[in-house]
Amino acid sequence: MARAFALVILVAVGLVALLVGSAAALLRTNWGGALAKETILRRVNSQLQGTLAIERLRVRPDGVELSGVLLADPTGAPVIRVRRMDVRLRLRSLFHRRVEIRAFAVEEPWAHIQMDKGGSNLTRALAPRQPPPATAQQSGGGWQLTLHRLTVTGGTFELGRPDLRLRVTTLAAEGEASYDPGSNRAHARLHLTLGPTGMVKATLDAAGDGITASIDASIDADIGETTVRAGGSVRGRTLDLQGRLEARDLHETAHVLRRVLDLDPPPLTGGGVVTFAITGTIDAPRVAARAQVPSLQIGNSAVRGADIAFTLGQ
Repeated sequence: MARAFALVILVAVGLVALLVGSAAALLRTNWGGALAKETILRRVNSQLQGTLAIERLRVRPDGVELSGVLLADPTGAPVIRVRRMDVRLRLRSLFHRRVEIRAFAVEEPWAHIQMDKGGSNLTRALAPRQPPPATAQQSGGGWQLTLHRLTVTGGTFELGRPDLRLRVTTLAAEGEASYDPGSNRAHARLHLTLGPTGMVKATLDAAGDGITASIDASIDADIGETTVRAGGSVRGRTLDLQGRLEARDLHETAHVLRRVLDLDPPPLTGGGVVTFAITGTIDAPRVAARAQVPSLQIGNSAVRGADIAFTLGQ
């Protein structure tokens, strides 16, 4: 009897394995990928005011690949486009309530963010159709998330406002992130480069547990004949930031801003050095700055031999 029972269990387990394997194999076919795509889009678009579209979804044994991803606002205007996204998972982690992403690659993303008095087109695209139900906040449960490697290549970012227009091309990024719901701790690290020659480099390292947070950041920019070096940290509510801007030829800098960032600054010539430090706390910051300007002309206004220092706060 025991042997017969064991045989039944063995057959049942074999059938379940066969069904799971068949379903996984089916999803990896063109028909299965199309079915998965339509299921995802139907569910997502039933919840968003905007519209998500995917040209192709392909399922692999270790992840999924999406091509031609488009997010549009409620009027149908494109907000975000991505040529290709490739997500590689450690599937065994799902059995332990963990989502472990080995690699997440984003190729040629394009984002056009339009700001106005009502907010932004991105906010409107992601707004829920129905307000989410109020739920009690729980701790100690949920799924762990680990992103081992994020890469972004060939990105373009456009920002439009009534008083500003900005366009950044050849955007690239690398990073990693993790979240543990048991301790409510999160950590993220990001390295960002902008411009055709990586003229702007920025790093961000942030961690927190919902109560306290720490942030380390730096920026290193060479824009024409202007260099910017800045960095520092935020620990809880304590600030420690320093920076230096040195402009050797603002005319050349303005030319680069027009060509690379699609900005339209006023006519500039001359240069100078500005240093600053921000200390204290978020509630009571102290700002100390000094500007040394041998010569500067903005449009029809000119400054010669200026050396200005000031301090704000206690």
